[in-house]
Amino acid sequence: MEIKYFGYNCFRIRSKQGTVITDPFLEAGGKKAVKAVADVVLLTRGQKSEELGHISAAAGRTEPYLIREAGEYEVSGMFIEGVVNGKVKCFAVETEGLHLVYMPEWRVQLGSETAEVLTEVDVLMLSLDSACGTVSEAVHLVNQIEPRVVVPMSYWNESGLEEKKLADFFKEMGQPLVETTDKLVLTSGQLPQERQAVVLSAKGE
Repeated sequence: MEIKYFGYNCFRIRSKQGTVITDPFLEAGGKKAVKAVADVVLLTRGQKSEELGHISAAAGRTEPYLIREAGEYEVSGMFIEGVVNGKVKCFAVETEGLHLVYMPEWRVQLGSETAEVLTEVDVLMLSLDSACGTVSEAVHLVNQIEPRVVVPMSYWNESGLEEKKLADFFKEMGQPLVETTDKLVLTSGQLPQERQAVVLSAKGE
């Protein structure tokens, strides 16, 4: 399973079962519109279908399967559960024996419904947007969820990488700031024994 990052809240999760794109964006902040092929597109920002013309359907599909609402879904053998609980929005994706959680909006207080999809999380993709909370609150949330791998998002603005925000996040995590990497490749049998934070460069292709 491979994860790449395009910037903002947009990831590409590619597994043997299919490809998921999260919150693709049109040209903004000096970044070009995300162009990708997908089986599933997860949408949390109210994007209209006509705004997604730059996302192509995977082989065997006439168009990508769009998921906007809470609920349980099965697409191409991937199990996806969406939860909207107050100010918390997240999607859990089960693929290749891995449990991934995409959380673009959150608050420290998690409801019981949200907590159900946040058990035994292998990879947590978590927004560091200040609109969600402080860096300390983000780390508190990580400690509540206890994922094996944390991948931050929204850690830069239109001026570029917010190095202090990332450095503060890693400091609160008790880990040294790591170099960015182009992609994260994982299998269910190769998860780190101790929690690991990974910074993906915002230039997925």
